[in-house]
Amino acid sequence: MIDTIIGSDKEGIKIITVVLMVLILLFSVFYSTPQLYQEDRQTYAYSGAGSEDEPHIITDIHGLQAAKDDLSGHYVLYNDIDATETRYWNEGEGFEPIGTEEVPFEGTFDGRGHDIHGLYINRSTDDVGLFGYLGIDGTITNVSVTNAEVTGGRNTAILLGTNRGNVTYASASGRVDGENRVGGLVGYILYSSLSHTWADATVKGEELVGGLAGYSLYGEIYKSYSSGDVHGEEKVGGLVGYQTGVGFIDKSYATGEVSGEYFVGGLLGSSRNRVFRSYALGDVRGIDFVGGLVGQKEGSWVIESYAAGSVKGEGSVGGLIGDNSGTIESSFWDMESTGQVESRGGVGKNTTEMMDLNTFIADDWNITEVEDENSRDTGYAWNIVNNRTYPFLSWEETRYPTETSRGLPFWMIPLFGSIASAILVSLLLYKKDREYSKGKI
Repeated sequence: MIDTIIGSDKEGIKIITVVLMVLILLFSVFYSTPQLYQEDRQTYAYSGAGSEDEPHIITDIHGLQAAKDDLSGHYVLYNDIDATETRYWNEGEGFEPIGTEEVPFEGTFDGRGHDIHGLYINRSTDDVGLFGYLGIDGTITNVSVTNAEVTGGRNTAILLGTNRGNVTYASASGRVDGENRVGGLVGYILYSSLSHTWADATVKGEELVGGLAGYSLYGEIYKSYSSGDVHGEEKVGGLVGYQTGVGFIDKSYATGEVSGEYFVGGLLGSSRNRVFRSYALGDVRGIDFVGGLVGQKEGSWVIESYAAGSVKGEGSVGGLIGDNSGTIESSFWDMESTGQVESRGGVGKNTTEMMDLNTFIADDWNITEVEDENSRDTGYAWNIVNNRTYPFLSWEETRYPTETSRGLPFWMIPLFGSIASAILVSLLLYKKDREYSKGKI
């Protein structure tokens, strides 16, 4: 029949091509879209069995909220999520955090580089965030939560209230307001870790308040940073409010402004644990125990670190450390930019010296010179543009494992499939038409 149409009317080629394109488009959209449970979309807006091999596939905010009903499941985001409607949920309380202390989230959540935009939570309870409580076996990775507004009690943050699991390649931006243990990304780190994480949030609280995390107890923070402003009363830090127990902060930094009353620091408000290869650039304001890097250091070490933000306070004020009973090695502060000529540890330098590669080589820093601010030599912990910049960490700006982990946008998969198929059909029809015109059929 097709041969007859082609032979009698070349316009038939165009008609068949259009029809096939429409059919292929409908077919590809239907079969490439995760099939949703239609009986109750508000509760079950995801597909997949929830196993490791066949995870739940989340395509919208309703599917994300439904994760609270399977706290041991495996989840992946199929596309970016618009969460702005959560402002009107639950009589103004917004999104309900996934997991509680009694029943934590013990599954895996892989954002695949996608973004959750406009999350809103306004609750007076504890463990508040997109996830309320992440259990020991829980994992969150490769996701960003942007333009969020989160209010809660203790253990409050944008991504996660309390972390006892593993969080990697995750970020948050927006505003956070809580009581104690308040952070931009995580409120409370408890016997757990953060790696390759960052936050750009305005964070407000009372005690234990930090740009990335409020309180780290036996926690490990690696290659992470905060760039938001932090405001609190006691134990307030640009990255973490308070750090204690066996753990560390390594290759991390903070750049936001920090203000509080007691135990206030550009990186840490108060610390009883190890700090390696880290720095703070934000301005710091407080009353007592105020430092450009750490407000109060109780024991343990600070090694290969520096501070360069303005520091102001009334008692126990230092360019690097406000008050110290620990060990400070190979660490510096900029006396000119901090406005402080004294510190309870570290070595003060002028700005020219702080931008001189030789200053740090002389103290055995793992550092090398690079051509400009956009260059990186990851064979060293630190890079510097000699005589132009302070040292910066060679991993900076590496936010996700690979860009390809983001995948194609949701709507482009069926579209590309349809276009490719239609082109192939059209070429075959065109070839048949050419053969006909030459008398081959």
